[in-house]
Amino acid sequence: MFSNNLLMAAAGGGVELVEVGNSAMFDSANSEYLSWTPSSAASSVRIGTLSMWVYKAVQGADQQILQQDWTASGANAMSLHFGTSDGLYFSMENNAQNQIIYRANSSMKFRDIGWYHIHIAYNTNLSVEATACVMTVNGVVLDSWDSTTYSNGGVDSGWPNTGKPIGIGVFIGSDQFLGYLDMYLSEFYFQDGVFGAATDAGEFSDDGLYWTPKSSDAIKALTFGNNGFYQTYEDSTWVGYDANSTATQTASTSGMWEGDDTAEYTFSGADIASTTGNSIIHTAATYTAGTKVTVEWDHTSDTNNAGVSFMEQSLVASLTYDSVSGGFDGLSDGAKFARVANMNEAVNKCYLWDFGDNDVSSYAAATQNSSTEIYGKRCKYVLETDGTVKLYANDTLIFTGATANTNDMVVCVSKSGDNLDFDNFVITVGDGNHFTNNNTVVTTTHTPTNSFCLFNPLDIGSNNGSGAVSVDEGNKVFNGNVNYYSNARCTLPIPTSGLWYWEMVQLHTQGQFGIAEATWNVHANAPPSGEATGYVYGANGEKYNNGSGSAYGDTFTTNDVMGVAYNANTGTIWFSKNDTWQNSATIAEIAAGTTTNAAFTGISGQFFPLVMGNSDGDQWRCRFDSSEYTGTIPTDFLELNTTNIAEATTRTVSDPYKHWANCLYDGTGAALDITIANETPNGSTFDPEFVWTKNRDQTDEHKIVDIVRGATKELNSDSNNAESTDANGVTSITSTDKYVLGTGAGGYNDSGEAFVGWAAKLGGAAASNEDGSITSSVSANTTLRMSCGTYTGTGSAATIGHGLGATPGMVLIKDRDVATYDWQVYHSGVGNTASLGLNVTDAKSTDTSYWNDTDPTSSVFTVGTSVALNKVSTNYVFYAFAPSEFISIGSYEGNNVSPDGPLAPCINSAGIPLLPVFSMIKNIDAAANWVINDAERQDYNAANRPALFPNDTATEGTTGIDFGLGFKKMREAGVTVNDPNTYIHLTIGIPVIDKAGRILTAR
Repeated sequence: MFSNNLLMAAAGGGVELVEVGNSAMFDSANSEYLSWTPSSAASSVRIGTLSMWVYKAVQGADQQILQQDWTASGANAMSLHFGTSDGLYFSMENNAQNQIIYRANSSMKFRDIGWYHIHIAYNTNLSVEATACVMTVNGVVLDSWDSTTYSNGGVDSGWPNTGKPIGIGVFIGSDQFLGYLDMYLSEFYFQDGVFGAATDAGEFSDDGLYWTPKSSDAIKALTFGNNGFYQTYEDSTWVGYDANSTATQTASTSGMWEGDDTAEYTFSGADIASTTGNSIIHTAATYTAGTKVTVEWDHTSDTNNAGVSFMEQSLVASLTYDSVSGGFDGLSDGAKFARVANMNEAVNKCYLWDFGDNDVSSYAAATQNSSTEIYGKRCKYVLETDGTVKLYANDTLIFTGATANTNDMVVCVSKSGDNLDFDNFVITVGDGNHFTNNNTVVTTTHTPTNSFCLFNPLDIGSNNGSGAVSVDEGNKVFNGNVNYYSNARCTLPIPTSGLWYWEMVQLHTQGQFGIAEATWNVHANAPPSGEATGYVYGANGEKYNNGSGSAYGDTFTTNDVMGVAYNANTGTIWFSKNDTWQNSATIAEIAAGTTTNAAFTGISGQFFPLVMGNSDGDQWRCRFDSSEYTGTIPTDFLELNTTNIAEATTRTVSDPYKHWANCLYDGTGAALDITIANETPNGSTFDPEFVWTKNRDQTDEHKIVDIVRGATKELNSDSNNAESTDANGVTSITSTDKYVLGTGAGGYNDSGEAFVGWAAKLGGAAASNEDGSITSSVSANTTLRMSCGTYTGTGSAATIGHGLGATPGMVLIKDRDVATYDWQVYHSGVGNTASLGLNVTDAKSTDTSYWNDTDPTSSVFTVGTSVALNKVSTNYVFYAFAPSEFISIGSYEGNNVSPDGPLAPCINSAGIPLLPVFSMIKNIDAAANWVINDAERQDYNAANRPALFPNDTATEGTTGIDFGLGFKKMREAGVTVNDPNTYIHLTIGIPVIDKAGRILTAR
């Protein structure tokens, strides 16, 4: 049962779909970090709030998010970081190095690929630890740790202090710089003196499943205190800037500049340039007297008299620039303004003009020389609240003027004569606690609301299995193994419709690149060129598919930029080298869809971008962001990111909990209602018509009941038992929003024992289905795409209607009459020539009598003459599952590597990855248990995940599996989920992109 009040309360509200524009990418290889030393006393050293969105690029490494030393002792005043086991750590200390708050190594392990929102609110005045420090992840309270410490309240911390720098992305202590980040950060803020709520920064979608950012305006409306800050990373100029100070930048802000000469200026990003005449422009905004205004720019212009002014707002209407006098015409007596200009291009000196009550004839008397060169420097020109103006060059104060205007002001940019060139021009209103960008943290458009495709660090490997491979630079670079074939798959699947373009840069001599289906194994002995569903271009100039190569294009080597254009509508792919399309293809014919000179045509399936390196340490750089492209994109081809995937796919539903629930309850020994709304994490509900129950504490049988056979009618997945009746089991399966248990001793409702019930909505009362040669009685949920039906065998090969309206990928069948025949399972990953037994550990068994060597269709499945499936006059039940927006049915290859098992992408029928809420897995090549995991018995990734075994009455065990973009398998003693064999799975999950385009947070 889900019991988190924050999540439950959030499930009902309407939510605006917010877009976050940018993030900051930290690369540890460059020792990148942000730093700032507060100059003002904290609003509080006991109360505060931290909030940030993070996307981890590296797992299993110490990653310092935020830290400050104590002035007095050198201890950590505050530290927030991930440890080497991917747990989260948070601490605050006093000046005696005593821990006030200490949360060590969260049970939740942050090793998924995706965005997490971390929110921490603390108030050390409070005596109870749980309320004195509230930490949430994705809107849910994080409350399980290896160890915790609390001072019991009333103790000052050393955070934030004025003596030591605050580091973002680094540990700064005792002149050491440690724990550099490999991570993306977005929407990062600190409230000094405020105990905030996670809902200040994020909110759930209407269905309560998708935690998304609040708008920037909503965050700016919060209170930040003396040393608070809000970082939005809007572009490279803004990395480290405090957006709470109401900063604006030139070119990206429509209507910012006014004046008769506006047309003579050009704007690009945050750069300003002018090449014509004498001119002046001014801000449309007026800055109220008493407001601090800061203007910053890179003074790359050596123009005579190019400068920036603070000008009285009432003067600008008639203002023009006079090249003869070197000043402004249109000023009246009493005009006041202050100006900094590069007045002499020969010596590049800076002059600050500080006017009092002067008329037009007295410019010279007002001129003051700072005697400091500013050409080539970062200038900062500040109008203080008292009207004083200050000029800085490279953060060094070079001039202070005492008599500037204190009336309402505008900012002007002007020039005479030659070119003007001001780069990275930013105006900041208010103080702002700005961090310094050290070693150049850069911005990206990879954000919590639009994730770009990258290399997946959970889905890289070598054919040796243990060969070292890695990713870096924000997962944009893949480093292969020096001794073995190395492969890397990317994070996002390519939709089965639409036009897609990306680039791969070969950084080291050899390799292959292209696409392969989701079932391809990155640890395979063969490169993707050997796969039947792999379509690649090799460094030798050949194209490859299914192990066959043929001449195609030029060879390629180090630093060659290789382009990919994939038309998913027609299944056609083209490759380019350094913007030249190969095999005589042209960009026009690619845009037109002409396939004559394509590399491959007739491709169908669900594919991922990938690369392969040969055994000499090959490296690849992926480019999925058009701002990084060097090639020309064919018309209408798109970047591979979640926004474009959302637009290219049809998504009609988002909430699987309207159809499926993992129900947890403790037995009472008395009649018990299992209310679905209490068992789903978002309060969704449905009428349960299928229930599979297992006692987690005892070796009771698995018990399956459905609406077609009726309440109390039980089958056991762990045995070949015939159908039985338990009047005290599931006594009602037709009740609204619940199912009902009787006293249920022996596996349903034993007092004091823990149970799980996997419940599904079907289609109500069974209806006759005559689609097959045998008439069946079927209840079908065509949204979930699960059906249950009964039929009577004939002894001859036959077809049976399943009611799904889509082709099943998995069908479970059991003889109801006798305890003789095993359950039989059809799975698309096994094929139509073999079957699996649900109640046994056996590998697949091949026999034409099972499925008559015939695949299911959208209306029927076929049974042969096997008595386990089709004995004369014998009654059977089936449970059929087809791929849907909530169901993925597939297979993957184990690699026998611990702990780095394969990632099994779980792609739904719309081409969207699923975050699993239920998975059932089986090794089909060797004797092994079936394994069931779900997201209710443990709702986060941890060291292990609880597991139950459909073929075995055993109590609950564990298995190494993480849920995320599919599931990541590990290997451990006793639970073989990662031997070097083929595994099949049935997965029910939440689409990673919802029907409105929201992105699901990482698990």
